[in-house]
Amino acid sequence: MRKLGRPLHTVKRRVVIVEMEERKPIIGASVYDYNLRLVGKIVDIIGPVKKPYAVVRPLEKKFLESMASSPKLYYETRPRRFLPKRRRRGR
Repeated sequence: MRKLGRPLHTVKRRVVIVEMEERKPIIGASVYDYNLRLVGKIVDIIGPVKKPYAVVRPLEKKFLESMASSPKLYYETRPRRFLPKRRRRGR
């Protein structure tokens, strides 16, 4: 679990813009609030390289307010699950 940063504002009541403390998060990482409750996922990283911003989409609409009022947000990346190889049909 790592610090993502502090939320700045919401955009059109769909996403939250977060000022990032680190430049390491990846798109698709899970986002947690200060109570360590899963609230959303990182969908984009925007802004300058020296001071980037993360765009976080909440999993449900009710989490939008809790994310915007949270003092800090955290993220965690989980390893991808790889699908088994497809079997080839006999010819």
